[in-house]
Amino acid sequence: ISEKLDVISIVEEIDQGIMKIAWRRYKCKEFRGQVIQYIITYCAERNCKDTTQSLNVSKDGRNYTIRGLAPAKYRLWVGAVSDAGRGPSRQIEFMIYKKQNFLGQNENESVAAAVGIALGILVVIALTIMVPYCLW
Repeated sequence: ISEKLDVISIVEEIDQGIMKIAWRRYKCKEFRGQVIQYIITYCAERNCKDTTQSLNVSKDGRNYTIRGLAPAKYRLWVGAVSDAGRGPSRQIEFMIYKKQNFLGQNENESVAAAVGIALGILVVIALTIMVPYCLW
């Protein structure tokens, strides 16, 4: 194998620690042999020298979803292995972001905001009931 695969990353729930990658098959003019498997290797950029993960994907695979990724910048390589050996790998980089809560930047702020909203609603309801009662 002399050509790198065409690899794309598909953003799916990138704040949930999930990244899907896909690649297309080699065309006949690019490849004369038989792919026996694909190898995906990835690492968090800050730990690439110490820790890499490798995954073997069957020859029929065209995509793979990696789950359980912590927030970080990642490097990922995808390459095909043929009956003649391993070909060159295509490198991509991507980020997994920390999940952001709608009401605040962290759980404590979200809880405080939710309590504040709930108290505000209770005050409005109480005033709606109390004012007409007092006027009556």
